[in-house]
Amino acid sequence: MLLQQTLRKKVTIEGVGLHTGEPTSISFCPAPANTGVYFVRRDLPGCPSVPVLAKYVKATAYATTLGNEIFSISTVEHCLSSLTALRIDNVFIELNGPEIPICDGSAAVFYDELKKAGFVEQDERIVADQPRVNRPHRIGHAVPAEQQARADLIDRRSDHCRL
Repeated sequence: MLLQQTLRKKVTIEGVGLHTGEPTSISFCPAPANTGVYFVRRDLPGCPSVPVLAKYVKATAYATTLGNEIFSISTVEHCLSSLTALRIDNVFIELNGPEIPICDGSAAVFYDELKKAGFVEQDERIVADQPRVNRPHRIGHAVPAEQQARADLIDRRSDHCRL
């Protein structure tokens, strides 16, 4: 059974925004089980937040932008991919502006700093959608696994696959 995870301690990364060129910082803060991932704007009155869900994607040209009627946040790809790679399920991402620091242009800084902070397993199971692909000659089904595993199947009789 895979359990949800959060960070062991708060992590702050400073830099400049890729598109604004303005100084900015981002802090990843531990969150309770079943919270999910939220961006929180600490520089705005009331510290509004937006959950990291597909329905909040506002733009994808040159950078992925998430937002709601109060604010938006750009260039989220590298920090979110690092959270996913490290299997961090619950975290508050605090920002002091509309953009995430670009750092070295990769996810490496986010990944390394989050990994240094460490993780805490929480007492709740991971709740995941089970995506399915059902097309001619392409069938897929993904479910959470107890351990990392991979299986591939090649149908050599298919007109789309000749070996």
